[in-house]
Amino acid sequence: MTILIIARGYPTQQYPMNGIFEYDQAKALQSQGCKVVYVSIDLRSFRRIRKWGFSHFYDGSLEVFNFSFPIGRNPRFIRLICGKIGLSIIYNKLKQKYGCPDIIHVHCTSDETLHVDFVDSLKKKYGIPFVITEHRGRLTQEIIQPKLYNQVQKIYQNANVVIAVSSSLAAGLKKHTAINALVIPNIVQVKNFTYKTPPKQFSDIFRFVAVGSLEQVKGFDLLIQAFAEAHFESSVQLNIIGEGSQQIFLQNLIDKSNLRYQVKLLGLKTRDEIAAEFHRSNVMVVSSRFESFGVVGIEALASGLPIIATDCGGPRDFINADNGLIVAKNNISALANGLINIHKNILNYNREAIAKNCIKLFSPEIIATKLLSIYKSVINE
Repeated sequence: MTILIIARGYPTQQYPMNGIFEYDQAKALQSQGCKVVYVSIDLRSFRRIRKWGFSHFYDGSLEVFNFSFPIGRNPRFIRLICGKIGLSIIYNKLKQKYGCPDIIHVHCTSDETLHVDFVDSLKKKYGIPFVITEHRGRLTQEIIQPKLYNQVQKIYQNANVVIAVSSSLAAGLKKHTAINALVIPNIVQVKNFTYKTPPKQFSDIFRFVAVGSLEQVKGFDLLIQAFAEAHFESSVQLNIIGEGSQQIFLQNLIDKSNLRYQVKLLGLKTRDEIAAEFHRSNVMVVSSRFESFGVVGIEALASGLPIIATDCGGPRDFINADNGLIVAKNNISALANGLINIHKNILNYNREAIAKNCIKLFSPEIIATKLLSIYKSVINE
């Protein structure tokens, strides 16, 4: 089976999270004996440093075609034109080399629909089936913007199958579009995130850890205020990993709350560095205002960390009484009480069992098998 995956980008050393969810799936499918070609369309602004134009290379056994052009926030029609030109040139090269793929898998991770527009034209011209995986957390909200509503109505209408990365996102799609999406979660990379016996100094300091872009949607402002409200002793710390537009705002909030010795912004980290931080931490915190899935949550679980999360959507699929707790979102006091609760009851959680149960559900082999089942069903139709 030849599978063409079209993604928003490709992870690099400088931008390790760019397109990482799609890339993980592509590698998992390749490991199952499929021929996978990964196409990356990168239209970020010129401020994102990378090589512009077309590139073709092999990352291990995975073949990658990349098109980078610094469009940024130019008018939408310009993005559509440039994206379709890039996709068209890459697809013609692929067709000459391999012929038509058996199936195309498109990942929708932003408000752009240029990938689906192009793939829809291939379906009409060559009869190639395609599936869509939706990642956008905004679709879990009760009310969505008319612009987003019009986009999702357009892009789903000709897809053979629509996949959502969580039950809450599938429910949002049903509510807003009447589409019955299949739920296939993201993958946890077990080669990076595995259980290890906590270090000897583990009990000296109690560490909460949170990971994500420093943007409003991740709710780190709420987390810092909740941590301040909990009035923990100095041996309890909070480390926040990530970068983003709210960095100065969050640092000012930390300073204003007199928490500079307990709460640290650690900046952007690689997967291996995040894994190392998990191994020296006690609890993972997800404080998001909304979340399509929250892959960092299953990465923490695979490392053996219990989780406290706001009721923001995606985490409901992987948090239970054995591995954590869920509190009301957008509620500082509820989050503060949750932090206090899990801190007091940390010995009730079995870290090794948490890790084993996570891997049974979200390993690359499990998710790839589910995707292949969908592909075969679509192709046989």
